[in-house]
Amino acid sequence: MEQDAEAAQFLKEASQSVKKNAYFMRKAMEEDNLREALRYSAAMLGELRTSFLSPQRYYELYMQVFDELGNLEAYFADEPSKGRTLAELYELVQHAGNVLPRLYLMVAVGCLYIKSGGAKSSEILKDLVEMTKGVQHPTRGLFLRSYLCQRSRGLLPDTGSPYAGDGGDIHDAVDFLLTNFMEMNKLWVRMQHQGVARDRDRREKERQQLQDLVGKNLTYISQLDGLSFELYAGSVLPRLLEQVVSCKDELAQQYLMQCVIQGFPDAFHLASLDALLGALPELQSGVKLHAVMASLMDRLARYAASDPSVVQQLLDSHAFEKFVESISKVAELHGDIPAVSLVEMYVALMRFTDGVHPDKLDNVNRVLGACQRGLAGKGLGGDAKAEKQLVVLLSMPLSSRDAVTVLSLDPYPPLMGLLSGRTHKDMALKVVQAVLAQGMCVCSLDSVEMLFRFIAPLVHEGEDDEDMDEEDMEEEQVMVARMLHQLTAPTPGLQFAILRAARAHLELGGPARLKHTYPALAFCGLKALRRLTATQQQQQQSGTAADTADAPAADAEDAAKEAESAAPAATAATDAPAAAADGSADVVDAESSLQWLLEVALQLAEVPAPMQALRLLLVCAHVSSEEAGLEMLAYEFFEQAFALYEESVADSRQKVTALQAIVGTLHRCYVFSADNRDALTQSVTSYAAKLLKRADQCRAACAASHLAWQEPPSAAAAGGEPAAGAARAVPGCQPPVRDAQKVMAGLKRALKVVAAAKQ
Repeated sequence: MEQDAEAAQFLKEASQSVKKNAYFMRKAMEEDNLREALRYSAAMLGELRTSFLSPQRYYELYMQVFDELGNLEAYFADEPSKGRTLAELYELVQHAGNVLPRLYLMVAVGCLYIKSGGAKSSEILKDLVEMTKGVQHPTRGLFLRSYLCQRSRGLLPDTGSPYAGDGGDIHDAVDFLLTNFMEMNKLWVRMQHQGVARDRDRREKERQQLQDLVGKNLTYISQLDGLSFELYAGSVLPRLLEQVVSCKDELAQQYLMQCVIQGFPDAFHLASLDALLGALPELQSGVKLHAVMASLMDRLARYAASDPSVVQQLLDSHAFEKFVESISKVAELHGDIPAVSLVEMYVALMRFTDGVHPDKLDNVNRVLGACQRGLAGKGLGGDAKAEKQLVVLLSMPLSSRDAVTVLSLDPYPPLMGLLSGRTHKDMALKVVQAVLAQGMCVCSLDSVEMLFRFIAPLVHEGEDDEDMDEEDMEEEQVMVARMLHQLTAPTPGLQFAILRAARAHLELGGPARLKHTYPALAFCGLKALRRLTATQQQQQQSGTAADTADAPAADAEDAAKEAESAAPAATAATDAPAAAADGSADVVDAESSLQWLLEVALQLAEVPAPMQALRLLLVCAHVSSEEAGLEMLAYEFFEQAFALYEESVADSRQKVTALQAIVGTLHRCYVFSADNRDALTQSVTSYAAKLLKRADQCRAACAASHLAWQEPPSAAAAGGEPAAGAARAVPGCQPPVRDAQKVMAGLKRALKVVAAAKQ
């Protein structure tokens, strides 16, 4: 802090001195006193001889002097009109007492000398760039050469410039800028090795503040109109790379490689790719090569996106192969390269191949394989940043390609195995999101098994479950539940084989996960069951369509029975190809499917999630009745629902809701015989009478009375317009129940409840 205060005070005093000398300099110019003007200008420039200021404060002082030099240059420009030539003035300023003021004055007059046409541009610039070697202090030398570069920018003998021809050509302009660049780079690198070791970080920061002064030369070279690829490849690039490699300074190499990549045209980089990549292994191990390569690959990828013909050029030049080889060579030569830097290089390469070759899955495989080999034996070393970058690498191909196909690549599992528990779960979530975003259908048993192996941290119970927030757990499992609907097979048999495989993984997730995933699993099973029953109904309809329209009702019934008996065989024939393709895909029928759904519902009830399980049981009961025509299974579903109602539903409001759902479902079931329906109805009536509140008892009794009076099945369900009381074409379907006496008995029970409530 004390040193900063001293530096601030020194800057203040130097600034006041600059203002004072600038005032007397302007006064001398007004009096047309050249000697006094030169004396005060030298004194003003002498303030820049300090080595006490940091680069940032030195820049403030330099800009103050730079502004005053503009007035001096305007004064010098008028001298020829007064009888003094610029050649004489150029010699006169060389008599200044101190080197630094002398060189600033020489640059100012020399640039005016070139501009006037009195001297050749190449000769004056060569003289100036050599003379400035007299200042070897890094900060002072950098700002002096920056002033030379800036003042000479419009005076270079570039192609088409008025200073070309006798004043030189494009080669002289390039040579001047390259020479100035190399001398500035030497000064810049020298800063790192001055002073004590404890100030290394401070010097590093100061150097970063000065790096743009060095890179300005490369910017001016890239903006030369006469810079052709031949000149760039034959002279500019080799000298630049030689300087970058030979300086052996990490900061300089990092910055200058970025300057080369960002400063010169994309077409130049494409044509000189071998030279650029060949320099990378020679850089220091501390250079962030991943950032350099990422810049190069991103530029070429954008270049290819802007011009389709460039894609073919990249293919012809084998750019991808060269990048892979270069990264491998860098990793081999720098064995101690951090895992995060290595992975980031492959992330850049993956971004390149996604942009240039989005249809080439083999390139993705090669990138992942190369990364796997690079990390073999050392892993990620517990580096959180490396894990984060590996997640980025593994996620990139999932967003633009078929997720299941990408997951099947050989290097993918071992790379994902390098991730720690929490990061592995994050990656698993990205896999699920990719499957959902693409809307893809996972339709083979092997693919499903592979998918669940990758997302195991999401669906299996883990040690960190206790630390998870309930909302986070729900968000994750809802994603998994949505993914279950993407597990769609071409046949019901294979579909149930896939669902059984999914269930085997999901049941390892514990109660916290099952309450979110099992309902989705069950409804996927119901969807497959409906496909199965639809196939049976099609078989039935195709059998009845052969009969004449006026055939007796008995013949139609016999045909329906024949179709029903033929349906399992037809379903087996439909599922046979899938079963042959996948040995685990057994042929299923409606009864076995419903038994599986019953197991799922009962397992969900044990979570416990009684209301979800009860609703699922009722849906399955309705499907058993109205779509499969299986009376005993439908009865079993209702019995299990009643048992769940009695044992697990304790809240009075939930009991009312559950009983309403039971009544509504039973009212829409037509498969039951009179005895079975009476037994179920009696149970419902008993539950209604046991509700806690009288009002609830009354409403439940009124609702239960509807069970004795059913409406005819809808035309849509029957497949045609039925007559009142007619049964539908579902096997075992009974005529609708219409018992007025039982309806009245139910309503009377409701009235008794009302009467009891009034007392």
